[in-house]
Amino acid sequence: MKSTRRSARRPLIGISMRLDPSQKHFYLQSNYSQAVCAAGGAAVMVPLIPDKGAIAQLVDRLDGIVLSGSGSDIDPSWYGARKIAACGDVHTDRDKTDFLLLEEAFRRQMPVLAICFGVQSLNVFLGGTLIQDIPSQRPKALEHALSRRAPSKANPENFCTHRIEVLPGTLLSTLVGTHSVVRVNSSHHQAIDRAAAELQVTALAPDGIIEGVELKSKNHFVMGTQWHPEKGFEKDSLSQRIFNRFIQKAGRR
Repeated sequence: MKSTRRSARRPLIGISMRLDPSQKHFYLQSNYSQAVCAAGGAAVMVPLIPDKGAIAQLVDRLDGIVLSGSGSDIDPSWYGARKIAACGDVHTDRDKTDFLLLEEAFRRQMPVLAICFGVQSLNVFLGGTLIQDIPSQRPKALEHALSRRAPSKANPENFCTHRIEVLPGTLLSTLVGTHSVVRVNSSHHQAIDRAAAELQVTALAPDGIIEGVELKSKNHFVMGTQWHPEKGFEKDSLSQRIFNRFIQKAGRR
């Protein structure tokens, strides 16, 4: 006899896509969806079409949002700065789509996990500013671009670029456990400069570059990592804890 019992519904997670303007392609690396699925969620790709009504209707059906990394940089005009020469290409539709997703997520107090470019979007959305280019604007900083440090091009995703110090009293510190210093696979040339007032800094690189933030409000799960917990999550316990907590929060909505 077939069982009539239905399995529990997986939280539905929207993940912002990336843009290849030369080919007019939306795309996303598979590890974002794989990490969401491994933690118990179901992934939906969000195309970069910044239509407020369409985004609102989509978010109505979601339980959580992941803001992914991007090959682009956020347009400095969003935070009142002029673009310097070392700032990369900007994809306005990606910026606008992220901001619309965040607007809807905050209106609903929906869980958000913001990764790499995504944490920069989050900070700018909430009123913070960015370092447009770490090497030129912070010349004494560490090398934060994984591609320049990886010993092998064959499998750079799992390579740990540098260590971070996780600050006490944060949600991230409870996920890290007893070790306040961990190594991460950071890969970025921009970073948070002034953190938005609503955000608490949770992790710093040895050079002082902000590597993690979370929302100060304990009633709304919003976590941002400048590194990539979706890459190599299969073997990294901290990455698994981050995604598991995010999906757990999304499942409670």
